Amino acid sequence: MKKYLPIIFLLLLFPSGYAMYFQTAKNSHVKKQANFKNKQVNPSISLLSFNKNNKFKKPIKTDNKNTWYAFSAEDGKQAGLLGFKDKTGKVKIPPKFFNFTRTGRFDDVVAVVDTTKEKDKYYFLNKSGKVFGINQLYTYDMGTDCEHQGTIRFRNPHTDTVGIYDKNGKVIIPAEYSDISRLYNGLAVALKDATHVKDGEHSFWSGGESLLINRDNQILVKDFPYYYSDRKTLDYSTLQIENTPSKNSTRDSFQGVNGQYYTFVNNKKDFTQWLNGFINNDFSQEDLVNITYPYIRRFSEEKNGWYDTPSQEFIKANFSTLKQSLQVLTLPSTKYQIILEDASSLNFEIDDFADLQGYVNNCGEGLIHQYPLISVVVENKVNEQGQDHFDFLKTDNGYKLISVTLRSSMLK
Repeated sequence: MKKYLPIIFLLLLFPSGYAMYFQTAKNSHVKKQANFKNKQVNPSISLLSFNKNNKFKKPIKTDNKNTWYAFSAEDGKQAGLLGFKDKTGKVKIPPKFFNFTRTGRFDDVVAVVDTTKEKDKYYFLNKSGKVFGINQLYTYDMGTDCEHQGTIRFRNPHTDTVGIYDKNGKVIIPAEYSDISRLYNGLAVALKDATHVKDGEHSFWSGGESLLINRDNQILVKDFPYYYSDRKTLDYSTLQIENTPSKNSTRDSFQGVNGQYYTFVNNKKDFTQWLNGFINNDFSQEDLVNITYPYIRRFSEEKNGWYDTPSQEFIKANFSTLKQSLQVLTLPSTKYQIILEDASSLNFEIDDFADLQGYVNNCGEGLIHQYPLISVVVENKVNEQGQDHFDFLKTDNGYKLISVTLRSSMLK
């Protein structure tokens, strides 16, 4: 019975819109049942660390000295409930929240379900203790929304429309949209006046107007790509406003309502150009080391899961094989795909890799717009054992090879 509790809870909380809230997650997260050191963990809470009994382990590291960390009570009446501690271990909020709250870190604002209240138990909370947005939680993928850049989404239960609060409870984007993305670099993609269509257990939006808006709720671009699969390639942190469409082949341009063009780096185009430039040159072992993360993530059946190898050691032992496998991509006959995912797709124990925490938000979801994980998936013609995978993480220092799986060749 316990395994079905979250679904029953959600049906009671949002009986009319349950499937709708999970439509996006159904398409983009189901395949990412994260495996952290062979422990199956819900990807929506992958920022948290669990032991084999599904209990929280130590809080993850962070450079933010004011960050609070979620922890779980292990016994007594509070067993299984969540609270928050600071980095010294001092309890800031005792365990009283149902684990429907997905966040592992609390920087500015958090969505909670308070078990100490009979009424008005669903609300947003900031660090000063201010409660706001009662019964207005925005939910998806079996959990609440996560703060992003000091803001969080909410849903008006009376109008079934969505807006955005800042960390102090001020409405910065009014609830006048059918759905809305998080704010990225002061921008959000909003869907207005769409129709909610049910399809069996699931539902989706049909029609409506898709808009690029700013933090002041001003419409910048109409007919902007709304669906996640269409807009996930854009890096909103690279916004440039020009009088004409960008001539840069790696940027996408959208004409705004003011006649100017809002241009963004298209991560897939940018990566493809970079990759072609690298593999078409006679790169050296040192060149490959320079575009590789400090460690390489690998899977081994012999080791029963994923493990890490220092990059220099790995490349020194496998350079010839890696070079040949990468340069196969230059052949016209080679079939391969470039797929954008996010850093939460990596199989790693988050509290063991503090350096990767900058690529995920406080709920463990990858920041795909700015720091995508880009997989090069190569069709294997040598045998029928599967595909070759090269995974690159976009960082502030460029694209870095972080994971390799070869089935066409043997790696040492």
